Amino acid sequence: MPSDARTSTSALLSDYRSREPAGTAFCYGTVDRMVMGTGTARWIQYAGGVVSASHPNSGGPAVGLADVLDSFFDSTSGQWIMGYLGFGVHARHCGSLALGQGPELFLFAPQETTVVAADGSWQCGRRSGHTSPAPPAAAVPPPELGATCREEFGSMVDDVLAWIAGGSGRRLTVATRHEWSAPLDLLMTMAAGQLDDHGLSRSFYLFHDNMEFAGTSPELLADGSRERFVCHKLSATLPLPAPDANGRWDERLSREHETAVAALTSAFSGHAAVARGQRQTLRVRELEHGLTPLSVEPKPDRALGRILLDLVPTGASPPGPGLRQIARVERHPRGPYYGLVGCIAPDGRMNWSQLLRTVFARQDQVWIPVGAAVTSLSTADLEVQEIAAKTSTVRVVPRQ
Repeated sequence: MPSDARTSTSALLSDYRSREPAGTAFCYGTVDRMVMGTGTARWIQYAGGVVSASHPNSGGPAVGLADVLDSFFDSTSGQWIMGYLGFGVHARHCGSLALGQGPELFLFAPQETTVVAADGSWQCGRRSGHTSPAPPAAAVPPPELGATCREEFGSMVDDVLAWIAGGSGRRLTVATRHEWSAPLDLLMTMAAGQLDDHGLSRSFYLFHDNMEFAGTSPELLADGSRERFVCHKLSATLPLPAPDANGRWDERLSREHETAVAALTSAFSGHAAVARGQRQTLRVRELEHGLTPLSVEPKPDRALGRILLDLVPTGASPPGPGLRQIARVERHPRGPYYGLVGCIAPDGRMNWSQLLRTVFARQDQVWIPVGAAVTSLSTADLEVQEIAAKTSTVRVVPRQ
């Protein structure tokens, strides 16, 4: 069996879940190295439009999410920080955005942090050991996207195209849910996640307050530190090609990618210096994506909490009207989906991925949020084909 830190981490987390079935559990990383956090020493969350934290605000009265988030990072400096900032954080700018049952943001300093290597060796504070990886599990595709889901998404795209026609430069990523009923093992689903040819993919798992999700995202949005990080921006999706892929970048795909990169660059305007690299192609299982790296250097006075909030994508150009359009057309709250998931090490090194290709579960009800970017050159048929292709490449592991 090939060395894989994810399978060893799944075995460790499975043991923790059996001992502490209601305890917070999280992991994030690659086949070579996973970081696992259990229990909550300190935390911050944003739920139902209200932000709360486990620590007193020592810096004065907090007037909103950004203030409390900055205070949280100040109070936990030098500790591991893990969790997610979900799409719902945009509700502070768009009051009509639908919110889910769970927190839209949840970050925590774990009671215990374990670093797991590919060979199964692990380190937790002064303790160390070795664990055998979980046995390989049969990972299978989810059920095919149903006709109802396809029709609903096609109708959403038509609505968005009408909105796009009302103004120049408009673009919007919209999302729906692919739902079905089945008992899944999300720890093994995490361990079975697909890799990419650039080594950017990060696998992750979270259980907290009866919310559970697992996935592997190919989009690494922050790799570095508060002072400087690289953002590997993906946009535009195609099935894996015949030998020559270059000719398939038509005007529609090029516009989709360029507007996505421009929107993210704009989000940092005024707060950071951004240097753009060359467009590349990233390949994952059965798909390829456009990839443009951005080197981001935030201004020294820009606090980490605000930097991360800037980084949470809206997928909307312009952002304000686009978020209001999302609130009108999307039937399901996104929750964590399309936000950030990742961690910050005690030395300040951080990795944050866009929360994509993720399976959520509540009891035996499971769903995969999936979306596509709509531009003036889109059609409902093309975007439905895209979400069907994205869904088909996810792999899930049935519970034994």
